[in-house]
Amino acid sequence: MNTNDFSSNNPLTQTQTSPPKLFNEHTLAQICVVTTISLYLSGISVMSNIVKKGSSSGISILPFLTCAVSCTIWLKFALITEDPVLWKTNLAGTLLEWIYVFIYISYLPTEISKNHNIRRWLTIQIIFMFTILITASQPKYTDEDLSNLKDFLIKVCIFTNICNYMSPLGQALYCYKQKSTENLSVVLNFTYWIQVCRSEEHTSVLQSRQYLVCRL
Repeated sequence: MNTNDFSSNNPLTQTQTSPPKLFNEHTLAQICVVTTISLYLSGISVMSNIVKKGSSSGISILPFLTCAVSCTIWLKFALITEDPVLWKTNLAGTLLEWIYVFIYISYLPTEISKNHNIRRWLTIQIIFMFTILITASQPKYTDEDLSNLKDFLIKVCIFTNICNYMSPLGQALYCYKQKSTENLSVVLNFTYWIQVCRSEEHTSVLQSRQYLVCRL
């Protein structure tokens, strides 16, 4: 019997056949860079509106603060894994998103010491970020230690991505309560949607449970 015929007729083999993919891994990597940078740049429109209004009132800090923390942790992971595409992309994101956070705080209608909500989110996220960074900076003397650190950081990065994708919900809820979409950035939310769609295809190509969790 021809082994090729047996393989093609074997139900077990058929169930293991990979689903069709729109892009190969190299092309998808380039798309990931473009969509990720687009997400970082989308904050410019929000910041310009804040500067024009002279106030960040009515706009949530969470999309920018959460993305800044996420990019910083991803940057640490990229440096440890020595991934040039990953560290260059997240270096750009880290710089841009922290600039957005600084602009947002600079245009608060009240002093930050009197704004309990902003102060609470800043405290929680910055403590979380530095805890991860300090943990990741501890000396690793064996290959096993380094491997365990990478596994740990992957899980943390996925968690920050999920938080990042959910962060615009705070702004959407505020707009719903105010019955107005004046402060809702279409560009920012559209680029978040593009990121989720890209993650869907990324999961298909890489067939990785980590990217599957990130997509969810």
